[in-house]
Amino acid sequence: MGTQSDNQTVLEYQKRAVAFLESVVPADLNSEACQLVCQGRQKYKRYSGCADLAYAMYESLGLTHKNINRDIISTPQNEWIIGLNVSLLTSWKGVAQPFSGYEAIDGGDVLVCWSKADATDSHVACVEVCDPDNNYMVCAEYGQQTPQVGRRKLYKIPEVNRKKPWKIHIPLYKVLYACGVLNET
Repeated sequence: MGTQSDNQTVLEYQKRAVAFLESVVPADLNSEACQLVCQGRQKYKRYSGCADLAYAMYESLGLTHKNINRDIISTPQNEWIIGLNVSLLTSWKGVAQPFSGYEAIDGGDVLVCWSKADATDSHVACVEVCDPDNNYMVCAEYGQQTPQVGRRKLYKIPEVNRKKPWKIHIPLYKVLYACGVLNET
């Protein structure tokens, strides 16, 4: 990152992101939190709101970008498009990066995991806290598990033989750069 001011800005956004995640998890299928995050799409069969949680978090921070797959009334260019939830995150040029370990993960970051070669079993998690020194990470997650679609999950570090390994790390500070909140120096 750049300046001390940038670092302070990132810290403020991280705190706001974590506060948002804490406000929408846990959540049941018909809750106001689920409606806010999934925008009513949770009623579709085989629909998973895991990536919607990341996009809702970005929206709560006031961020807009063509890669944010969200119905945002005030910005017509952001209309939710079926089938792009995870792919827009994992292919976000200059933002998404290969997962390289827990040391660089902070609150507000997004992680994506999968095990199938075609990534059709991908899952998105939003980090609330990551503490590799004390061997744990807590994530807010949405998904198909009903009636509780929003839940908090504790991950022990290191995770040996994880069925779905983390593949992509989307740091919040890189999203802030992409959305023009921070200027790259």
